[in-house]
Amino acid sequence: MTQVKMGGWRARMAFIPVTRGSEYWTKVEGYKSELKFIAAKEEMLLQWEAKEKGNTQEVIAFLNSPEGRQYIVNLSKDDGR
Repeated sequence: MTQVKMGGWRARMAFIPVTRGSEYWTKVEGYKSELKFIAAKEEMLLQWEAKEKGNTQEVIAFLNSPEGRQYIVNLSKDDGR
């Protein structure tokens, strides 16, 4: 789930992990029935990957840093997804 919070200059987005039995579980099941599942075209995916690779490496480095580890939530198989 996503959550929008007020920020100083702009809105802040947060992701909320949803696990089996959590308060949002029924909402997710409802959303699933309304979704149209699609797959990326391989050529377009490769183009996007080449363009974004540098930014992705920066994000990974941040999440591996002591400052970034606070944003990592580990999910397990028991969470239902």
